[in-house]
Amino acid sequence: RAAQVMEKGIDLAKRRMIVGIPYMDNETEGDVGFPIAMNFFTGLHTLEHLYVPQPGMEAREHIDIEFVSYGGDLNMSLGIYDRLRTVSVPVHMYVYGPCQSGGSLILQAATQRYISRNTTLMLHYGFTGDEVTSDPRRLQEAVRHHNDLMDTLVRIYLSRCNRTRLTEKRLRDDIMRIESYFDAETCVRLGLAD
Repeated sequence: RAAQVMEKGIDLAKRRMIVGIPYMDNETEGDVGFPIAMNFFTGLHTLEHLYVPQPGMEAREHIDIEFVSYGGDLNMSLGIYDRLRTVSVPVHMYVYGPCQSGGSLILQAATQRYISRNTTLMLHYGFTGDEVTSDPRRLQEAVRHHNDLMDTLVRIYLSRCNRTRLTEKRLRDDIMRIESYFDAETCVRLGLAD
């Protein structure tokens, strides 16, 4: 049973989940999309309700998540972020390697955000995948929706960062407009990781 569960990226004994690793059989492993979202949702549901340890299991007061991601679908990333914020126990996220785009957004939902020395975070305004249309009304609505989502991204990053080192103006005008990459030391200094 434990080996079967670990195949799905969940270690019940250690209350740990591994997401974005190459156990998926497609070329977008590590990208935030429906399969990764389902791994988060089912894994969090399983681990969140594991209050009483079984024999041979560690008593843990938090959930550990090992995570790596090149990013992916913005709406799925926001869904995962929202789900992580509803977990009833603290979530400690450990990032080893890339944590880019939607991945860096997801990281902000964790109670504790640990990144390895060689981790790189990338922030930018995301892409929503909204359908481009020639209908001006639909195009206007898509632009409004996109701008609302970008405001949400900025709000999320600012909610966790060191506001004396990373202002809203700098985040909007300098960092989010391009793909901005940060090493681990800079992430900690800016408050994007702990």
